[in-house]
Amino acid sequence: MKNIGWSVAALLLSASIGFAQGEALAEAQKTLKEKYPAANSVKWEKETDGGWEAEFTINGNETSVEFDSKGTWKQTETEIETSDLPEAVLDAIKTKYAEYSVEEAEMVETADGEVVYEVDFKKGKTEMELLFASDGSVIKTMNEDEDEEEVDED
Repeated sequence: MKNIGWSVAALLLSASIGFAQGEALAEAQKTLKEKYPAANSVKWEKETDGGWEAEFTINGNETSVEFDSKGTWKQTETEIETSDLPEAVLDAIKTKYAEYSVEEAEMVETADGEVVYEVDFKKGKTEMELLFASDGSVIKTMNEDEDEEEVDED
């Protein structure tokens, strides 16, 4: 009899987690449509922290929008040309990272209104990802986590 009770409890817990994740995704989808009404062919990925990431192209730019586990917007990353980086960031790259090639640059807008720049570098087999403030200072070095679940939306 105890086994049946534990099985029912596990089933209910599992169902409530699934429902909460579904609600988070629905909230994230709603927020995305409000914030980026022109976004279509959105590809959704479930993050390891329970949040969601939406990827799409808008105005020719690859864009990635992150939401927390409740579906609240956290940040938007938009791919930009290296030449579109602020002058101070370009100067820092020329001065401190001249031996590296820039693989990709993104403008990152956060929920607290901050705008920073994520730049991927490569030198031989060495790859590096740095986050720059608009003044060219390095905020942090980051590593990407590729452990994600994908969901397509058309």
